[in-house]
Amino acid sequence: MIKLVLAIVLLGAAAFAIYMLQQNLDPLNADDLKKAAASSKTTLEKLPGIMDGTMDNLNESVIYKRKDAKGNWYYTNEPPKKGEESESLIYRSDTNVLPPLSTSNSKSK
Repeated sequence: MIKLVLAIVLLGAAAFAIYMLQQNLDPLNADDLKKAAASSKTTLEKLPGIMDGTMDNLNESVIYKRKDAKGNWYYTNEPPKKGEESESLIYRSDTNVLPPLSTSNSKSK
């Protein structure tokens, strides 16, 4: 029984390390571990709604847009710190973000 529990724990740790590598994160870096854990937690928080059919927006990501004092724009998936003004933008990974091709500029033969 102990061997089975140990095997499950080791497989879970290996799966999490593989997940981190797929996200271009270093499994041995504490900051990257925190980022991966936060990302996993966000996905797991959505899971009950997905399972019961009340929520189907796994393809949505919230991006925070802010401008610094020098006028530079920043986009991040991390919420702003206290006192920072930012705009929340929702992006869907299953939609086309490119404009349609224009046929008015095509040459006729």
